Amino acid sequence: MKRTDMDRSLRTAVNFCYISAAIAALVPAATAQIANLDSAPQNVFEKEREESLAKYLNLGPISVRPHLNVSAYYDDNLTLKDGPELEDFVWRISPGALLGFGEFRDKGNYVTLDYTPTASVYTKYSDYSALDHLVDFNVGWRMSKLTLGVGQSYEIANGKQVEASAFVEQESYVTKLTSLYEFSEKTSAELNGRQMLIDSTERVFEAPDNQLNTINQWEIEGWGNYKQSEKLTLGAGVIVGWRDIVGYTAAKTPNQTFQQIAVRSSYEVSEKIDVSGSIGLFFSQFEDGDSKSPTLVFDVAGSWQPLERTLVSAEAYRRDFPSYSTAGQNYTATGLRVSVRQSFLEKYSASLATGYENSDYSNDGDAGGIDRSDDYFWVRPSVNYEFNERVNAGVFYQFRTKSSDAPGGVYDYSNNQIGIYTNYRF
Repeated sequence: MKRTDMDRSLRTAVNFCYISAAIAALVPAATAQIANLDSAPQNVFEKEREESLAKYLNLGPISVRPHLNVSAYYDDNLTLKDGPELEDFVWRISPGALLGFGEFRDKGNYVTLDYTPTASVYTKYSDYSALDHLVDFNVGWRMSKLTLGVGQSYEIANGKQVEASAFVEQESYVTKLTSLYEFSEKTSAELNGRQMLIDSTERVFEAPDNQLNTINQWEIEGWGNYKQSEKLTLGAGVIVGWRDIVGYTAAKTPNQTFQQIAVRSSYEVSEKIDVSGSIGLFFSQFEDGDSKSPTLVFDVAGSWQPLERTLVSAEAYRRDFPSYSTAGQNYTATGLRVSVRQSFLEKYSASLATGYENSDYSNDGDAGGIDRSDDYFWVRPSVNYEFNERVNAGVFYQFRTKSSDAPGGVYDYSNNQIGIYTNYRF
């Protein structure tokens, strides 16, 4: 079967995704977790294909790209509780637009602004209906050897948060400063900074809302990179940071400092296989004088195209996070995610995404409390139909379950969703 332009574009995009991951592969290991509310992680290929098909309207010097997502689904456990479970039918619509000025597609000198509001309407439990907002602003400058960047995002989102086992309203501000200096064609250095301010509130039906931990984090990272060949890139770096944690219970919530040392690499094994990854040690100290032994952290991702119209991606990871839901505790998340996408009959495709994560909680310093371990599993099959390159629609089913050894089963739940969706991308 002859490979289409779309297949080639998608393959190029997936290659770019994992080669680029060498530049930021370790970042999630040290950062505070900003939860992806109300869904399991999405199939990686959807985002990559969307980028490969990108088209823009021109309004003078400004390029505009509209986008739209609409979904409707049945949910048998809105609040991720073991009982009583709230069932409802949910409608979601997310219109938006990306505005770009300059060389933003080539990451030269550019300015971009993307705004996406999301209206969620709950048919039965209308108190959970909300209008969310996502604003993402980025500026970049490229000189002969030095590249600088500034990014600022703001998001307010309502939906499920896996770590808290709850329906949450979450507000986050993320600021990024990036710099890359190229000493030669093979060697470069990076110095980046990041600020994250994350505030979360559990929304409780017919009861007062519960304020979750507020996590403010600042970090600086430095990297040295070496391009061994066209297929292999290596790097080594150090991350240092500070976590200011505000709790809303009688238990202590000590602030933290942390450091991380790591190495990373990306390797294009063949035309059909790409691999990137990082491994390092994470150290943390608490304001009461206690410290946590070095924790092994890693992040390994890869893509594989065994057949012309079959794509597979996988990621294994181990990361350290402060807890939103439990005062004075951190947890180490160890997990695996796999996505498979198969195209058939020209316009149809089927996807299967699944993952497992274990969260091992430990007390921060002398904060007290009970250590616990949570196991989370999710699976999401879907079937998609392409009306054309810009419009698609599909059906999906999602199941997830979480079990914890915490007393009383307060973090245990299971959840089923089934529904339809459609996307428009200009």
